[in-house]
Amino acid sequence: MHIKPYFKKIDINDFTPHMHQEFINYLVNQRKSRNTILRIRNALYNAIKRVLINKTIVSNPCENVVMPKKEIDEKVKFLDSADNSLFF
Repeated sequence: MHIKPYFKKIDINDFTPHMHQEFINYLVNQRKSRNTILRIRNALYNAIKRVLINKTIVSNPCENVVMPKKEIDEKVKFLDSADNSLFF
């Protein structure tokens, strides 16, 4: 998975919301699909939630992380109906 190699050996008490946001941004920059990023984020959120339930930490640093919106590539061009004959 993507989580362990990125964070390596960070202590759970040192994990911050800023670090989580940087990780999400890293995945976006790696051009991972939104669905993949959501699954990774949810896996990390649920793992941290379990640590929170066990009272190892007092708050979940995965909360309030912003999922960046995918930017439209300027090079993408759409065909109009007049160009349909090129494909049919």
